Formats: sequence, C-alpha cells, structure tokens
Amino acid sequence: MRPVGLAGNRELYLLTMRSAGGVIHKNGKKYMIKYYLSVILGVDVSSCHAVGKSELAQSV
Repeated sequence: MRPVGLAGNRELYLLTMRSAGGVIHKNGKKYMIKYYLSVILGVDVSSCHAVGKSELAQSV
C-alpha cells in the first residue's frame, strides 16, 4: 500500500532520496512510510529515521 500522492510526486521522492542518503536504501519502504507520517504529523524529517514505531505512535 503506497501513500497517495507520494508515488506521483517524483520531485519530492527524488529530493527525499537525496536528503536521506544511504538511509533510504537501507530501510527502503519502512523509511518512506515513516517519512510520509512525519510530513503529516509535522515531525522534523531529519530525525524521522531515528524515531521508533512506538514513539511515533505515542506522538499521534
């Protein structure tokens, strides 16, 4: 299940790939989901990959 809009927005995807560096290649889909959630929640994107699932759930 892909987040709506993310797959269609190629510029945002490429920008995310560049800014994330090796992290996005390591975690792949998990990182993209966390990134997308961070955008919705307004969480700092740079610290998104460090946030665990439980922490992310608690912040909602």
